[in-house]
Amino acid sequence: MIGYKIARVRDRSMEPRLPKGSVVLFSAKKRPKRGDTVLAIHPEIGKVVQKVTAVGRKGGVYLSVDKAKGHEAQSVGRVDLKDVLGVMVRRIA
Repeated sequence: MIGYKIARVRDRSMEPRLPKGSVVLFSAKKRPKRGDTVLAIHPEIGKVVQKVTAVGRKGGVYLSVDKAKGHEAQSVGRVDLKDVLGVMVRRIA
């Protein structure tokens, strides 16, 4: 599957939409936009599955965890567009 990546959600940061242990398919060919779920390399955390809250004019993508247990989404920070490995296509398992 050229152009696709598969990743497992390793924590509860994306619940309830993506429970811990979910297996997700990502397309490396799609450009991220606000509201998308992406697989990215965060400079301090490493590989993450997070929600895009904004896409900056200079290519920065701002990420946050999903709303969990009624709390507002928390910012995870900015990553460069080149560090976005893929945009979620679907949950596999």
